[in-house]
Amino acid sequence: MTPTRTAALPDLHPPDPASRLRQAGLRATAPRLTVIQALQELDSDFLGADEIFRRISGTGSRIGIGAVYRVLADLESAGLLERSWDPERRTRFRLVPPDGPGMLASLVCRRCGKRIPLNNDAIAEPLSRLATENGLSIANEHIEIIVACHSCRKEVKET
Repeated sequence: MTPTRTAALPDLHPPDPASRLRQAGLRATAPRLTVIQALQELDSDFLGADEIFRRISGTGSRIGIGAVYRVLADLESAGLLERSWDPERRTRFRLVPPDGPGMLASLVCRRCGKRIPLNNDAIAEPLSRLATENGLSIANEHIEIIVACHSCRKEVKET
């Protein structure tokens, strides 16, 4: 049994960024449109605010780093972004997938940050059942299992 959400999320991936923002209850301002367009171009990669700012600055847009942080906070509050952390514990963001956030489970290398998504269907059911059996409910459906990838293990052995 998959945990239920308190509020149903709207379809977060309509054809254009302005529609996505309006469906999430946000005005389609120039900074929001710029940030969401930059994130859409990445498909599914997680990026930090500074990386998003550099990508936007490279396009000639005049949005400041403070505005990028404010927009990311707005988008996350509206349910349009997922948050993650890299091995140095820096915050990273990506757009919510078309079918809603669901459970996000990944193997993440603690040294290089390489991320391997897991089959969430195989993980969601047993975790939900375990939580329910113990009188718990899952509040955060974001799971990262910290690992050492083959390349990083090899580097450590060589030094």
